[in-house]
Amino acid sequence: MLAVVGIVWAVNLFNFMDGIDGLAAVEAVTVATCGTILLGMRGDSGASALAAALAASALAFLRWNWMPARIFLGDVGSNFLGFSLAVLAIWSENNGGPPTILWGVAAMVFVVDATITLLRRWSRGENLVQAHRSHAYQRLTQAGWSHARVSLLILTINLPLSALSIAFFALGGSPLTCLAGGLALALAWYVAAEKVHPM
Repeated sequence: MLAVVGIVWAVNLFNFMDGIDGLAAVEAVTVATCGTILLGMRGDSGASALAAALAASALAFLRWNWMPARIFLGDVGSNFLGFSLAVLAIWSENNGGPPTILWGVAAMVFVVDATITLLRRWSRGENLVQAHRSHAYQRLTQAGWSHARVSLLILTINLPLSALSIAFFALGGSPLTCLAGGLALALAWYVAAEKVHPM
């Protein structure tokens, strides 16, 4: 049941966050690359190759999706990325590999932005299925940031998040401690975006 909920949330996560040029592809490249390394460290060459193929595909797509984008993911593309990453993460844990939490830490910027925005909209009584521009990354573009600048900012945050996951797995650290560190970093980014353009 938790796996089903996690997959559905990951699918919606990428759908929610695929709103500016390059962002979802950047996220897919970094999370899938992190997964490639984690699975490779575990010695699972088959699953590591699958994650690497996903990362390479997203990177190739990014060439055409970078600002100004010439092609777009759409619902089908974003849903596929979210589904694929979630299934790889769950498969990894179920087969004794890197736990799902470490994959989640690598994707923590998306998790925090989408989750907090959804909760804030719900607390205000807004229609949750209605289109909006309340995500932190959207508010940065409203403040005048280019799509490329926002996507590069997310990349610079994803790199230490991925490094954190890899380091904890290599050292045998607690996934929950890693989660706390990743959450703190992602929350710091969300608060900084809030200061630039409040919701």
